[in-house]
Amino acid sequence: MNRSLLFLLALTLVGCSTIELIEEPEVEVKEQEEVVQEIELKVEEDFEEEILQVQPLDNREQMSLAPSTLSQFYDGQVKHNIPIDEVLSGGPRKDGIPSIDHPKFLLSPEVDYLEDEDLGILLTVNGNTRFYPYKIMSHHEIVNDSVGGEEIVVTYCPLCASGVAFSRLISVGVSEFGVSGLLYQSNLLMYDRSTQTLWDQLTGEAVVGQLTGEELFRIPSDIVSYGSVRKREFDVYVLSTDTGYIRDYNNAPYEGYDTNERTYFPTNADGDQRLHPKTLIYGIAIDGKAIAFTKDFIVSKGTFQGYLGHGLTKIPLYLLYNPDTEQLEVTRFFKDTPGKKEPLVPVPAFWFSWLAEYPETELVE
Repeated sequence: MNRSLLFLLALTLVGCSTIELIEEPEVEVKEQEEVVQEIELKVEEDFEEEILQVQPLDNREQMSLAPSTLSQFYDGQVKHNIPIDEVLSGGPRKDGIPSIDHPKFLLSPEVDYLEDEDLGILLTVNGNTRFYPYKIMSHHEIVNDSVGGEEIVVTYCPLCASGVAFSRLISVGVSEFGVSGLLYQSNLLMYDRSTQTLWDQLTGEAVVGQLTGEELFRIPSDIVSYGSVRKREFDVYVLSTDTGYIRDYNNAPYEGYDTNERTYFPTNADGDQRLHPKTLIYGIAIDGKAIAFTKDFIVSKGTFQGYLGHGLTKIPLYLLYNPDTEQLEVTRFFKDTPGKKEPLVPVPAFWFSWLAEYPETELVE
């Protein structure tokens, strides 16, 4: 399906709940290449000619009469793969939170509106590195951009702390994206301006409208502080406050929200007591299985070697966190093809948001 990556699949499949750790290496300090070689060897030993049982995707698509909540987008019957009555208005109407469609940038030494602790989305496309500060993203949520020759959309949902980037290429061509004013599980539903389809920002999946079931290609990105950006050996392009809109970007529209246990909208995660709902996590979803690592675990441990799931379908994972750049690398290995590996893009978010989308997720804290 064009350039879509289908590693975030089948939200309704049941994930496993046991985390099986690979034995710690005997030598405490090893180069990353040696560790990866060890994991590849372990995967090969574990395989033992097992035959993996691949479950088919559930057909979740259905047609329903569009409720009044969706009246700005649809009239009559509409295709969807989420409970359409759980799509809620977030308050602002369609494009009431304006996307940035013609972004301007400053070189990092020219920036005077950020403090070192200010967070944002960092990405590199074809050698072009850019930083999108939350100070601006929390007021706009979506930036339609062209980076390194690629048409991308950078997104941030301040209610869920999920900052992710995608290709803007969908099945009907390259499209701009906008803020719908609607939410699902408290998460931003963005829409493409080509077909008016609604897309789940956390999963990148089209959930209501013509393109329901399609998934956007995820662009590798990281949530880092401006301090780490400023200290890099090369200049980084930083989103400018010259957005075309009059906003006080020093004023946080959701001040105190990240520490309060209360969420503004109901979700499937309500009542979970394992973590503070606003605990920051990195989530990974593969083949219907999901796992979440608390940011504190990642930062304190630095690495993780283990499996997602168990039994015949367990998936080997290796995580490596760089404290200098604040970037996280995630690698998947394949039990049925020794030596094969694939980089994954973890999703940063609040714990409640990830749990609401993946209720059977595993948790590492």
